Amino acid sequence: MPNVLRLSMYQVAAMLGCIWWESKVNPGEYHNNQTDPSSTYQDLGVGLGMWTDLPADTKTTLWIADEFFKWMANHNYDWWDGTGQLQCIIADELNIRGTVNNRLQGSMWTQIPTTSDLYPLYGYLNTKYPTWSDWLNDTQNNNVEELTLAYFIMWETPGSLYVFNYRNNWGRRRQTAYDLFNYLTQHGNDTITDGWYYDIGYVFIPDQKAYDNCVLAWQYLGSGVVPPPGPGPTPTKKKGMPLWMKLRYF
Repeated sequence: MPNVLRLSMYQVAAMLGCIWWESKVNPGEYHNNQTDPSSTYQDLGVGLGMWTDLPADTKTTLWIADEFFKWMANHNYDWWDGTGQLQCIIADELNIRGTVNNRLQGSMWTQIPTTSDLYPLYGYLNTKYPTWSDWLNDTQNNNVEELTLAYFIMWETPGSLYVFNYRNNWGRRRQTAYDLFNYLTQHGNDTITDGWYYDIGYVFIPDQKAYDNCVLAWQYLGSGVVPPPGPGPTPTKKKGMPLWMKLRYF
């Protein structure tokens, strides 16, 4: 297993504040209707970071989930492994295929375009964090808001470069990052004996399970403590049609 950087609690809270609104810190999260998400890459979002393929998008053509599955398999992780997914985020080695303005080649990191309406306010982040490694190495920064903003705009999704996406999504990520920092301050040393909590599918896991996963993420990214693997995923069964809908009336 590759070595992980020892990130600060501020950085981890910033990262998790964004991840919470992508997957609610559920490594088994995926957004499509397939039983096995690794069998199709069509318009698929998967995992903690919602690695996404957008072959039909009118603004971008990206193949990220495809490369995510390959990376996880090549590094001997099951795709739903939370520790492997965190390592995938840190390594930033996905051979991303496709086009999107200002994305660094082979990296999830995205520079803010000078033409963006966000540039006058946040263009300085291009200089402060020209690469993902620069963000990772900023371990002395105790500004949760700035760290969250940079992760949101420059790593999480190219869509955040569009002002409407920023306006709709930034505030809740910022607040969640602060909330998680406070939670980790109080519970960061808790022992989570069950390991990663998974639920496979388009689901919202219970809040406490999400908080437990945040503690595991902090302990791994902050101290290098490898979490227990957990019980493994159980696919969420789709509910059948309710009986009352099957009744025919004459």
